[in-house]
Amino acid sequence: MLQGLGTVLLDRLRGENLITREYIVYGPEWWLYVLNRIAESPERAITALADLNPQFAS
Repeated sequence: MLQGLGTVLLDRLRGENLITREYIVYGPEWWLYVLNRIAESPERAITALADLNPQFAS
């Protein structure tokens, strides 16, 4: 599931019998992976923080 895809679209795709996947990070190296993704696209960190408290998302 890509960031920003939304669960409504994901459910619709599944309803159309399309194969979907949800990607999660786990294991002892998860933090390094997260740091690499933040370094690739720093605005994602801001989006993630805003998602934690929707009152600041506007």
